[in-house]
Amino acid sequence: MNALFSDGMVLQQNSSVSVFGNSEPNYSFSFKAEWLDDEFKVKSNSDGRFLFNVSTPSAGGPYKMQVDNKIINDILVGEVWLGSGQSNMQMRLKETDVNLEELVKNSEIRLFTVPVQDSMSPLTHLSNGNWVSGDNLEMLLQESAVAYYYALTLQEELKVPVGIITASRGASAAEEWIRGDSYENLPDSIKSLYKPDPPKYPSSWYNGMISPIIPYKIKGVIWYQGEANVPRKASYPILIETLVEDLRIHFEDENLPFFMVQLPTFKREWQEFRLVQESIADKMNHSGMVTTLDLGDENDIHPKRKKEVGQRLAHLSLAKVYQKDFRFSSPRYSQIEFTEDIARITFLHAEEGLITQDGMMPKYFELAGKDGVYHPATAKIHNNIIEIKSPEISSPTAVRYFWIGYGKPNLISKDGYPVAPFNYPHLNFPFK
Repeated sequence: MNALFSDGMVLQQNSSVSVFGNSEPNYSFSFKAEWLDDEFKVKSNSDGRFLFNVSTPSAGGPYKMQVDNKIINDILVGEVWLGSGQSNMQMRLKETDVNLEELVKNSEIRLFTVPVQDSMSPLTHLSNGNWVSGDNLEMLLQESAVAYYYALTLQEELKVPVGIITASRGASAAEEWIRGDSYENLPDSIKSLYKPDPPKYPSSWYNGMISPIIPYKIKGVIWYQGEANVPRKASYPILIETLVEDLRIHFEDENLPFFMVQLPTFKREWQEFRLVQESIADKMNHSGMVTTLDLGDENDIHPKRKKEVGQRLAHLSLAKVYQKDFRFSSPRYSQIEFTEDIARITFLHAEEGLITQDGMMPKYFELAGKDGVYHPATAKIHNNIIEIKSPEISSPTAVRYFWIGYGKPNLISKDGYPVAPFNYPHLNFPFK
């Protein structure tokens, strides 16, 4: 069996799920599951590959199923998600600030980490890996922190089992997560920007870590990646659109949700890339993004506050996929008016008002006039409207917020979400 089909697994509820693996060529065997009335016969093809579909019930379990002589125990049926990206998705709980006493013991969340492996061609079989139960606190420390808090938050709100499969690799680029033939069909102008140092190469992680878990039935994808693509920010939209289109085709769901993490504050110049990420989330259907501007670390590209990242992604999913009443966006500017020497900014997703965490004036606003030179500005809050002005600017024409590498923003919604960075008028990225 593919390693995903092992004790403690989670299957997507109310679906037709694929069961797959390898055997001797043209091998006939039986399949039965406790939630099905009858067993049925299956036969592998001439290459020894078998794949068949099984209907799943509503959330529940534990169940058993038997494939030939192999019995799989402790199967839960609920919601299944895929988490992917680079090191901040891969970052284990033991690498954050949590300890065993702080972790919630919950047997209805299960995590599966795909072993790190690259390949020159798409693999069709996953031979290693196991499901870790949320009540095994010591083993949980080896799992993705973002994935754990995402799964835990979903489970506590939905009251159904939640499984999350993580396939991530530190320092990986988006080009390495794209299917090979799709990458080759990209414009030469895009491919020429990617000049990896060996041993990196296009499609390497897709081939080794995504391909062998297809077509395991998933509900959606959470994605924390981008640091490696900052130098090629202009190509990032087409790369992500290509990646998502592939995932939707091969996981057999044209509306597969895809939710991204915007890069946090850090001592590098990531401000333009953050807006590129925002534009992708705004443009694609069934997608979204969480802002993590307040969770960064000046000197550590791997900030340890992963609990909030997982929770915000879960709240986004709860709102957009499960239609629950949860916040799905940080406050974002919706309208900017210039009146004499004042810029008046109205924010969406701040209906209850904006505040500062420290009670001080909002930081990191800047104004520019026709000469395009920006100057620091003072800001006053009026519920969900902020008025800013600068003594150096008499007739402002442009305004931006948090246009720096690292800082400690203090402007939040009353329920604690950081205001999203912006640059108005928008920068014109060569997206096409």
